[in-house]
Amino acid sequence: MYIHRLFFSLFLASYATAIDKHSNHRKAEENHRPLRAGRSDDTKESIIPPELGIRVREDIEHVRELSFGDEAVEIDGEGTVHDVKHRIIFCKDGEEELACKKRILDTIPNESRESFRINNYLNLIHAFAVELNCDESVLDPLKDEVFDDPPRETMHIKESIEVHRNLQGQSIPYGIAMVKAMDVWKTYNNKGENVRVCVMDTGINRDHPDLDEDRLFGYDGNELVQPWYRDVDGHGTHVSGTIAASDNNQGVVGVAPGAEIFTARVFSTNGRFYSSNIITALQACKDGGAKVISMSLGGPYAVSYERQAYTDLHEKFGIVTVAASGNTGGTQFLYPASYNNVISVGSVNWNYDRSSFSTRNSKVDVAAPGSSVVSHKS
Repeated sequence: MYIHRLFFSLFLASYATAIDKHSNHRKAEENHRPLRAGRSDDTKESIIPPELGIRVREDIEHVRELSFGDEAVEIDGEGTVHDVKHRIIFCKDGEEELACKKRILDTIPNESRESFRINNYLNLIHAFAVELNCDESVLDPLKDEVFDDPPRETMHIKESIEVHRNLQGQSIPYGIAMVKAMDVWKTYNNKGENVRVCVMDTGINRDHPDLDEDRLFGYDGNELVQPWYRDVDGHGTHVSGTIAASDNNQGVVGVAPGAEIFTARVFSTNGRFYSSNIITALQACKDGGAKVISMSLGGPYAVSYERQAYTDLHEKFGIVTVAASGNTGGTQFLYPASYNNVISVGSVNWNYDRSSFSTRNSKVDVAAPGSSVVSHKS
């Protein structure tokens, strides 16, 4: 069947991905049972070193962020410093969204209301993402309904991307032939038409000459970073081009140049994002009509509700989710790539050798071209 073969070609598209070598080994999911309010370890150490991360801040006031910031602190009258904590609070079975929200808010003491915020409802898992910069004991009455909301980070190494600026005519990246994309085009007389791929990343440069604006869509709501059509870092544009750069005699050509791209911008140069933001983006991708979801992001912590979300996308909605295995060069298990219902993609070079930076473990499903990937200028 054509669409399945196309999916296979799509997830073989190269994703320039990265997590540094300080990532932890796999942690048992038992460690991510419901948190007892006020007793959790809220470590905020980044999994990406500064030299590999996003360097240029997006100095644009109207860029919407996902939270009121990990830098925010509150010092109470006793001199205690409270940093911002991110949690997920589940609704009860059969409980309606508004009733659940009211019950949560009624739990918070009046004196702590200004230090507590409900970010958004996570329809995919029937829960609310919340932030608080006060003592977490205010959530004690909710007990088993409170889960950790671990940080996730964009995963890529700038040095693994080769950006062309002055190519004459159109370049065909080596990965296109390696994944036999052109064989699919010829056999099925189709280059991805009527297939929508959701790219969860740093946004997209909507005005890029090698991307067909008529085939670009994005999430416009207030629950993800906006605007979706801007990409200061360029990584989301690079991934989108690898998937669907136009076959137009300029720039490069993508694996499926006729496919549509739906952008769910989960990362900006100014902030962090969390598992709850990933759940929100997954919902946006689903609602946006995506058949495939591409993720160059993740972290070292597995959480049961996130795993269930990917299972539901696969089993209930037939959506293929694809994630980079990581670029630690080791054998760590990183998530979402290591969940059972997510296709985990490792990296090889033009000679079919494993890239030295590519994470390898028993959850890697397939290897794809990922070293020195030619990309259009964003």
